[in-house]
Amino acid sequence: MNGIFDNVVALRWLQKYVSHFGGDPGQVTIFGQSSGAYSLCTLCVAPDARGLFKRAGLLSGPCFGGPASRGWGPRSAELGRNVSEQILAAHGSGRDLASLRGLPAENVQWPAEWLSDLTKAPSFSGYFEDTAVLPLPADELWRRGAIVPEEVMVSCTSKDGTGAFYGLAPTLGLIGPDENTNTSGGYDSKMRAAWGADAEDVLRQYPLTDYPSAPAAFIQADADAYVICPSRRVARYAARAGRRVWVAEFAHFQPSPSQPMGCSGYGPQGCQGFGCDNGVELDVVPGRHVTHQTELWASHGGDVKFVFGTETGPDGLGPPSNLSHCEFDADERQLSRTVMAHWAAFARHGNPNAGLALEQLSWPSAEVRADGQVDISRMRFSVEATDGALTGLRAGMHDHNCDFWDTLYPEGPLDAAKVIQEPRVAGFTEWV
Repeated sequence: MNGIFDNVVALRWLQKYVSHFGGDPGQVTIFGQSSGAYSLCTLCVAPDARGLFKRAGLLSGPCFGGPASRGWGPRSAELGRNVSEQILAAHGSGRDLASLRGLPAENVQWPAEWLSDLTKAPSFSGYFEDTAVLPLPADELWRRGAIVPEEVMVSCTSKDGTGAFYGLAPTLGLIGPDENTNTSGGYDSKMRAAWGADAEDVLRQYPLTDYPSAPAAFIQADADAYVICPSRRVARYAARAGRRVWVAEFAHFQPSPSQPMGCSGYGPQGCQGFGCDNGVELDVVPGRHVTHQTELWASHGGDVKFVFGTETGPDGLGPPSNLSHCEFDADERQLSRTVMAHWAAFARHGNPNAGLALEQLSWPSAEVRADGQVDISRMRFSVEATDGALTGLRAGMHDHNCDFWDTLYPEGPLDAAKVIQEPRVAGFTEWV
């Protein structure tokens, strides 16, 4: 399944050798963000991964949910075969896998239609169903409780939608050659293009009057439908399966205080704010703090610098070889320390509260009520000075909007007759 079993092989190697590096094979934690979390979410229900890791941190990457055939999740095996045949044919390899392996890795790319066709690219999945890795679809395995890790952290950003990365969202017109579509007409047009037959329902749920801009409203709907609300399902399934689960939301906006090295020619505002929050470069949020527009805004990927305490590094969106300066101010440095402390405590102890100072907020895990409903208290990370709210606990996980999406795109029926396979028996000599 496009590298998922490669992860299993790597984890088997880790089990065999990590003690030589001072590690404990019984205390392995895996974190993943975006496609990394999507991969990890899949690995969490792979029978062959049982016993290979204890904890999982899923940051902005559910492996199911959302609109049918458009949400994040493995696609059909038939589509996988079709894409594979296109890749083979592009290099004159036919079905000769040995010839394909002889090509430079950088020459092996997805077919152009899946990268540039905006009717397909935003919904393209690099994972395809493979019963040798997942005996059932990922969502069914999560619902059945066939979950590998004992402790799970589920985290999202407040504006976790990725539609703007594909040019689907309305734009502010601050970055040339983008047009200003931050209007009611621009919002209506973009939403109808994105949601098709469901547009009327989605527009009622996300009226433009409730948001500071058309991009903000569009991206919130996109984030909730594809990332945040499916992640709520992940958390609920894990809690019902008896796993300890913590839920987080990163909601701080950080524009770059200086222009990224090598960046120029981007309209009247140049590269102001580029490099720290992706939404600036995507022209959906201003490149500076603006009351109401940037408060509690964190685009997809906006949390990563704070998880690792990284203040200088490459600008992932381009232009090529930029160096972005995202120096933390005093409040942001404290925010990063708080985030890192919780994440490190989870990795070491399986509890984001363990070993922390008494003044740190206590972060409860999700609780399952007698009726099977799951109570979630998410920790929302933010800065009071610029976001208008301190880091603290919030009830639920965008429940008002997520309840809407769960009704629009409900869970399918479970087939009780299907049997989950046991892990394949393979010694380390075979795979490592």
